[in-house]
Amino acid sequence: MVETAIILAAGKGMRLGTLTETLPKCLVEVAGKPILARMLENFQSSGIKEIAIVTGYQEQEIKKRIGPAFQGMHISYVTNPRYETTNNIYSLWLAKQFLKKDAIITAGDILVKKQVVMDVVRNKVPNIGVVSEWRKDLNGTAASLNGGVIDGIFLKKDQGPGFDYSDKYKTVNFFKLAAEFLANVFLPRLEAFISNGQLNDFYEIVLRDIIREGRHSIYMHLIEGSEWYEVDAPEELKVAEEIVKAW
Repeated sequence: MVETAIILAAGKGMRLGTLTETLPKCLVEVAGKPILARMLENFQSSGIKEIAIVTGYQEQEIKKRIGPAFQGMHISYVTNPRYETTNNIYSLWLAKQFLKKDAIITAGDILVKKQVVMDVVRNKVPNIGVVSEWRKDLNGTAASLNGGVIDGIFLKKDQGPGFDYSDKYKTVNFFKLAAEFLANVFLPRLEAFISNGQLNDFYEIVLRDIIREGRHSIYMHLIEGSEWYEVDAPEELKVAEEIVKAW
């Protein structure tokens, strides 16, 4: 069973306005608890032993709130000093030392139901991406499915005029990847993007290109829209609270 998780939490969360003037987005409270703390609790309940958090904006607040350990899990911190000019592909590259074993890769600003985390962590399938049905109010990376496999990943820049969302799903930014896949497939391609200066992309672009090659499978874990949420604007906090309270 996977025991390591990498949480990417370097960004500013500028769309939340005054809520993130002194706090990173991952520490914004939803239903009385910081988003990051809720994810960490879910990981602890699922058997995760080691957490690496990539920090940047207001990182001292994260370290102060979470500390070197959380409910028995060891916490390591990796600083992205270029968080203002890079995206999460660079944050993940900085944490590459934690990609030597089976690992969960996720973001520090998403809310995911505990049972979803437990199901993915304990699943024996080697490579899994969590997806949800596409809704009109969503944006960001989309995915297409073929049976139980993700057969296409489409970043926002891939979604030009006329892009067909009718058969697409939303990636939840929660992946479980096996050590062998990470070492032999994912990391070499990640390094290639970084070497090419593509520091302002989402790391899902690496999975996009791997899937396009057709030699490696990322299996889908399909969840309901009510089992996750991402707060991007202050007015979405009330919706998030109602969803979380229902869990």
